Amino acid sequence: MSFTLGASVLLLCSTFGLVYGVHSNTRFTATPPVNVNVAVNDSVTFVWKFKFGNRQDWTEFNEFVWGTVDSGHVTNKYITVTKGILSLFINKRLPKSLRGRISYSGTISSTGCKLEFTLTDVQRSDGNFVYGCDADIAGVDIVSQPFLHTETKFMKEPEKTLFVDLGSNATFRWECNFGSEEDWTNFEQVFWGAETDNYGNIGNKFLTVDSKENVWSNPKVPGSVISRAVWSGTLSRERCQLDFLLKNAIYTDDGTYGCIGVVYGETFKSSPIRLIVLDPPKLVRRSNRTIDSVEGQTVELSCKATGNPVPSMLWMHNGRILPNKATVLRISGIQRSQAGTYNCTATNLAGNVSEDKPYHNQKASSNLTVQTRVGQNITLTCAVDAKPPAVFAWIREGAKVSVGVNSTENLSKLTFTPKKDDDFGYYWCYAGNDVGLASIRFKVNKT
Repeated sequence: MSFTLGASVLLLCSTFGLVYGVHSNTRFTATPPVNVNVAVNDSVTFVWKFKFGNRQDWTEFNEFVWGTVDSGHVTNKYITVTKGILSLFINKRLPKSLRGRISYSGTISSTGCKLEFTLTDVQRSDGNFVYGCDADIAGVDIVSQPFLHTETKFMKEPEKTLFVDLGSNATFRWECNFGSEEDWTNFEQVFWGAETDNYGNIGNKFLTVDSKENVWSNPKVPGSVISRAVWSGTLSRERCQLDFLLKNAIYTDDGTYGCIGVVYGETFKSSPIRLIVLDPPKLVRRSNRTIDSVEGQTVELSCKATGNPVPSMLWMHNGRILPNKATVLRISGIQRSQAGTYNCTATNLAGNVSEDKPYHNQKASSNLTVQTRVGQNITLTCAVDAKPPAVFAWIREGAKVSVGVNSTENLSKLTFTPKKDDDFGYYWCYAGNDVGLASIRFKVNKT
């Protein structure tokens, strides 16, 4: 089955066990691939081959049925084929819109059968089903079973979320293993692209690489994208390393990416990889620096920023962090005790911005990327130069970390022991005073 370009629909063929009748040599000898990708509005043809083990089975043969599968058998028949003169029957209970899109061609004889069932003008809803073909011989069902290449698969994949700075290069690396000499011999191609769903299906192919390391780009992809897409690596029986590079990352590159290999029409797929293009926040609008108010009035302070991901706001009053994270800070019935200095800081994964803030002291701080392992104690050190002295807060996945924190003037340490994989990742240190807020991002990697 060839793989077409464009928005694709995944069609699954039955993967249930093979059921034999009285004569075990009567069976399906060829089946479609387990997974079939086809572009919306295109056509797809499912091909099965079948042989009769002896004359008796041919005599007692009743029919082939093709349709959607549940619990191992075709339960919603689309087309029934027999060996009689009027050999083709389309299920009249199917919606008219579906009946007009299905057809059959092939041969049925005592020496062998070839069954070709075609679904035209494929819709996304067609991908919600598993398709199969059953044979009925003397009331015994024989169910088709695809031929799998279970040991041919990706052994290593990129991180599930890949961060890259705006204008930098994003590198996706996969390593694969061919389970047998036969799989390598029948290897057709591997392709990489975007718009990858949770099942690993790629909606927009960028590059295709064959076993001889020839590379093709998708002519339907805009030149502004394909000119930045590069493949390098090694494809052989002994070594399979696939490096796909997206150069000079821009905002619109944000999305999910994937890689699919094809062996004799069957596919092995990677998990979807989320690419996030980082752009530090920039303040584009803020309230006047000085606001006069009468006690009891409502005061609104506004602060707006751009960046990727969309920045969140942190508001401070006289150096203390406020719970409000909106772009507008509304103070109803303001009191004298609420007078003072208010500061807004826009922050995202790429950094933060405010008018005035403490300065990160890199020499006195830990490395921004730290390697450790499960069960090994680790300390992250966050140091700033700030006047007045800074107040510290440690944040992990949006939640404040209190355990293991020890802070002194302009220095804070977070000590902890990773106990599971979820304990690795990004940790943020926030240091603020009445003129601003600084944030330092630490990444803890698992060794």
